[in-house]
Amino acid sequence: MKKTIRNILVPINFSNSSEGAISTGIAMCKRHQAILHLLHVKKESMFVYPPGKKAQTASLALEAEVARLDRLELQAQRIQRENNISCFYHLANGHFHNAVAEIAEDFYCDLIIVEKSRHSSFFNFFNSNNAYKILKLAKCPVLTIPTEKKYLNFKKILFPLRPATSGLDKLEIALPIIKSNKSKVLLFAPVQNHRTDIELKTANDLINKADHLMKKGNVLHENEINITQDMALEVVKKAIEKKSDLIIISASIKKGLNSVFTQNYTEKVINKASVPVLSVK
Repeated sequence: MKKTIRNILVPINFSNSSEGAISTGIAMCKRHQAILHLLHVKKESMFVYPPGKKAQTASLALEAEVARLDRLELQAQRIQRENNISCFYHLANGHFHNAVAEIAEDFYCDLIIVEKSRHSSFFNFFNSNNAYKILKLAKCPVLTIPTEKKYLNFKKILFPLRPATSGLDKLEIALPIIKSNKSKVLLFAPVQNHRTDIELKTANDLINKADHLMKKGNVLHENEINITQDMALEVVKKAIEKKSDLIIISASIKKGLNSVFTQNYTEKVINKASVPVLSVK
């Protein structure tokens, strides 16, 4: 994300569940004088049509696509009229995560806002974890909004600083959101207990550098260092304790076969947090 936010992309599915992400996108566009982009992705059909029915089926499919496009256009027009912002709409086909990343790049989007689906089972986890999958492909930050919740501003922001990946450059990138909301920021450094001596010194150095950036930007903030066994869970716990309404994390992307069966720090924070998470690569 650049130091200014000019284009925000929100994938929608025409259901009430995506209204929270849309409302957040509208509010952010107003604060940043940004353009809102709505995207609906039509899944590729694996159905094999019976002989002699291809023309009829193709006609029905075309009608359905026109109807979706009309619905998108009406929604974009309504948003533009009621909120006095520019709103464009896009229809794409294929794999959801790829389509979102591609459209975001094509239209120079600085931020993607996506609904974070609920998942209550092992199976649903692999089918609903859209946010992290988009993050892996996208070239801009991804903001996850819990299903059916609206966040029109962010007043208490938690910004974790990890010794392994300091995230200080991400802090500077996130300043437009912090300043536009006039937020109070908690600079939080969770330190793993089995590496206490090494990481405590690094954490203190990071806090001092981040503190300097905050003072330079005239941002109201406080600092805290905690020793923990699980850094991701400690971040989620701290967000609850401090009643944070946004967590901004320096995202890491896992690779290889191991990534299929385990969650890294970024995934854990996104999946377990009950508030929005802004992931910046």
